[in-house]
Amino acid sequence: MAKSARQNNAQLQKIRAEQKAAERRRSLIIAGSATVVVLAIVAAVIIFAVNAPKAPQTAAATSGTASETVVKDLTTIPASAFDTVGAGSAQGTVVKDVSGGSVVEKDGKPRLIYVGAEYCPYCASERWSLVTALSRFGTWSGLDYAVSSDTDQPASIPTLSLKDAKFTSDYLSFESYEAQDRNGKPLQAVPDDVQKIEQSTGTTGIPFVWFAGKAYQSGALYDGTVLQGLSQEKIAAQVKDPSTAISKGVLGGANLTTARLCQLTGNKPADVCTSSGVTKAAAALQSGS
Repeated sequence: MAKSARQNNAQLQKIRAEQKAAERRRSLIIAGSATVVVLAIVAAVIIFAVNAPKAPQTAAATSGTASETVVKDLTTIPASAFDTVGAGSAQGTVVKDVSGGSVVEKDGKPRLIYVGAEYCPYCASERWSLVTALSRFGTWSGLDYAVSSDTDQPASIPTLSLKDAKFTSDYLSFESYEAQDRNGKPLQAVPDDVQKIEQSTGTTGIPFVWFAGKAYQSGALYDGTVLQGLSQEKIAAQVKDPSTAISKGVLGGANLTTARLCQLTGNKPADVCTSSGVTKAAAALQSGS
């Protein structure tokens, strides 16, 4: 009887030991499976993060006063650089002539108007050409840094803002309006008369440039994607080098703008308006290229 009880107890202990061993094996299997699942999830997250589309990274300043170096680089570009580029990669098709009528003046000078917005990527591209072109006719102050919206396409174009800018010239009267900031919030009110001028051309797009009633521009003159990912300092430095894609876009656009402005100023200043770069750009405007 006692022997039978001992045998039963030993058998029970053996069964329990086998059950515990089985439970340990199941725990290891479950733990291993969970680890595999976790690793698979982590791998999937990493793959998605690597392959997900990203907005271009930029080292550019989104606000603040433009540095003296940047302003100097843009406003003291050698005539030889303008001449080498000519029309460059810029397209004059966005500049439309207005037939008839006389040159509209303000303060005794041809009236030039710019309307844009800080969020606008095409405005961001255009300002580089506009600033360099107008620097041939006068002087700038109050230029600020800006970057276009990171949700528009092309995204995050480094640029200058004309919100606080002043332009002084013996040849032209210039006014600028940045209607909205980078987030699309109201920034500067566009006067009623300027809105009517834009409406009279049949366009509501920006950037809008009005050449004293003789022509207007709606859209950018070149592809601004060449500016993405760079600081304003690096862009300004490349503008001076006519071998770069940035210079061919910015200075090409500046020469096209200059050619149009020279038609308003009676080809003054003469050294600018008769330069080979402006002459080439004028031919491109006439051919509609």
